[in-house]
Amino acid sequence: MKAPNYYIVIRVQRLTGLAFLVFLLVHLANTWLAVLGPDTYDGYQRFARTAYQHPLYELFLILTPLVVHLGCGLWRIWNSQVATSHMSLSRRFHRYSGVFLGVAVIGHIVATRGPSLLFGIYPEFQGLAFTFQWLPAYFYPYYSLFAAAALYHVWFGLRSMLKQRMARLPALAFASHVLPMLAWVAIAVALLALGGQLFPVDNASDTEFAQLLLGLLS
Repeated sequence: MKAPNYYIVIRVQRLTGLAFLVFLLVHLANTWLAVLGPDTYDGYQRFARTAYQHPLYELFLILTPLVVHLGCGLWRIWNSQVATSHMSLSRRFHRYSGVFLGVAVIGHIVATRGPSLLFGIYPEFQGLAFTFQWLPAYFYPYYSLFAAAALYHVWFGLRSMLKQRMARLPALAFASHVLPMLAWVAIAVALLALGGQLFPVDNASDTEFAQLLLGLLS
């Protein structure tokens, strides 16, 4: 029998996951808009970040839920009574995706939020386009895997919370499988747009973000 604090951790983890999911959906919507071009992508981002980069919102509704969610996940892994090798394949992938996201999100925050906090430079469309122009063999797989891990992690978490309701509503169960796959395909198309595969994208090596990145790595 699991200790009562185990179920408290699960509830906290679910609540913080749902809180962070709001930001994640806004962020993914921004990525999907890349197919409409730089002006649409940057216009949406500049509007949205007036809200999600407000100091109070960013601290208490993004950063805090993320840190607590990761902490709960680590606590559950450390105190798990079931070895990962004995879990179902879907639950095993959920754990692996969570570990991968926990590591990757730190680098993602440093690379995308760090320049704006320290230097007032935002990557925006041209900044992301530069990464594909600079190291396409790394960033295409990286962003694709990042998106796939995030969507799978969200999919498994929501299905766990809605398991009984899905059993009564076949349409909801069907949508829970189809929507994440469609979302990943949309992200894959957006990555092609950012990489200049759908329409011409200017050389971004002279942008402030590119110069900052190259300067820090040189």
